[in-house]
Amino acid sequence: MSILEVTDSKMDMIVKISQGNPGAMTAIMNLMKETPMIDSDSIFSEMGPILMFDEYEIYGTDIYILWNDKCQKDCRKVNLLIRATQLGFLPESRIQELAEDQTSSINVTPEEWEDIDGKVCGRLKGFQRP
Repeated sequence: MSILEVTDSKMDMIVKISQGNPGAMTAIMNLMKETPMIDSDSIFSEMGPILMFDEYEIYGTDIYILWNDKCQKDCRKVNLLIRATQLGFLPESRIQELAEDQTSSINVTPEEWEDIDGKVCGRLKGFQRP
């Protein structure tokens, strides 16, 4: 269930999605800054990751875990996971389980990253190449 509303300002969206978690806020701010350069095909530009986190019900600490632990603070990797999910290369449950994994027992292997990268870049010509 979406927590964002059409009337929310950008700041309202950031606060709602991050649930006040400073790490999640840092991740979101970095994603907003870098996403337009990483994924020029996104019609939502800087707001794309925020809207997709809401769609996938990934909030607060889970955003930080995904960005920090699973993607090593690499905004391109976060965008790869989001786009791979949007394009049907990854099930929504996979990005959710990665984000929820506080024990660091679930990770993306180098082979999976390579596969995801190839599929997303093959489909989206404007997506930043490695």
